[in-house]
Amino acid sequence: MDEAPPPPDDDPVVRQIPVYLSQQLSGDLYLLQYPLRPHYRGAEVPLSARLRRENGLLELQAEAAPQGGVSRHHKLVSTKLPPMAHYAIGVLRDGCLHVTPLNATLQVGRLEVGVRSGPVGLFGRRARARLAAAAAGNERRGLNT
Repeated sequence: MDEAPPPPDDDPVVRQIPVYLSQQLSGDLYLLQYPLRPHYRGAEVPLSARLRRENGLLELQAEAAPQGGVSRHHKLVSTKLPPMAHYAIGVLRDGCLHVTPLNATLQVGRLEVGVRSGPVGLFGRRARARLAAAAAGNERRGLNT
């Protein structure tokens, strides 16, 4: 009984490289899902960033492109997404692929928009006081959420 010749390989292996898994930076690498902006609104420039590793909270102070001569600052804050998949990042160096798993996925969204009136952080006392006052005002008006 004659055996049929094997079919030609349509996807041949062109190179084999060693792969190394590193855990050294795995606690410090995050995937950021950043909001898209229309091109006509200009690019946002991050001015500063703060990260709370314990709860996966990232705060970015950003500056939007000036419109009408006014520079507008706003905050972007992350939400840690539940793990849906396992991601890693890799770099090809000296013929070897070095792979490190990502810690978490953070989805970044806008917190507030306004003309810069002073540094008020999400983690600062003034910001917490404003949130508490707004909540108290909503309770008085019957707007509990």
